Amino acid sequence: MSVKLLFENRRQLVDRLGAHAGNQPVRNTLLFFGGYISRNPRGGQGLTGTGLYVYVPVGPIQAPPIELPTHSMIAYDEIKTKLEEAARRHHGRTLTNSYDPCMTGAGPDQCRTQCMDVRNEAARWVFGPGVFDPRGALIVYGYSAGAFNAVWFCEEVARTHAWYDFASRRTQSSGDQIRGSEVSIDLLITVDPSIDNLPGGREATLASPRIVRRHINYYRREQNAPPSRITREMRDPDHYVDNRPRFVSSHQDMPDATLEGVEWEIRHVLNGLMGAGNSAH
Repeated sequence: MSVKLLFENRRQLVDRLGAHAGNQPVRNTLLFFGGYISRNPRGGQGLTGTGLYVYVPVGPIQAPPIELPTHSMIAYDEIKTKLEEAARRHHGRTLTNSYDPCMTGAGPDQCRTQCMDVRNEAARWVFGPGVFDPRGALIVYGYSAGAFNAVWFCEEVARTHAWYDFASRRTQSSGDQIRGSEVSIDLLITVDPSIDNLPGGREATLASPRIVRRHINYYRREQNAPPSRITREMRDPDHYVDNRPRFVSSHQDMPDATLEGVEWEIRHVLNGLMGAGNSAH
């Protein structure tokens, strides 16, 4: 569940949310951050499809370029489908949105600042009306440069949306246990974190925020990969962090190489919610 409770069960949540909530399908939320391709997007569904082209020669003259989906778009569509399939098994439904912030600046710190508007827009969507459901799963996924934005997003949630108020059904920075409870990000998936084409990006650090219950970090095994890029592993029950190398030939292969594991993680989270009695019926 996306909020921490003294007893993790649906009955307690429904009692605090009101009887009406118990009759509604559980909403599970997926927030996806892409990589370098787009340079100045704003708003949701920001993943661009115009980054790659194929030219088909016709005699001595080339045909017009054919636009292909980016690796981020392909990964997003596949993961969205997997989450929708898993949610239907538990009588739930899925809300998804994707963002592809520009990754520019003199280094990681400046890049983090320049991308803040996009992450704030993502937070307004996640915690806006009709999206965030404390009964469901909140999943954040980041590929390539988007992995850094995914982690930065989780850190900012911990600062500005860390508490859910049951009376107003809104998140806020803090509160008391009589009126609300802590927000959790049930699953954070980062796939081959990389901002190497920024100055100092090769040495940029990535650490898993405590607000995340389960963080799976897939990375491509390569020679001389800086250890600071890979988040430190943890085995706490409420903060599990696991690094999983993949032996693939290229960075672009990572979404496909990790899809089976991502699907398993989605099902693991949703099955855990079902085990807590958190279904719509």
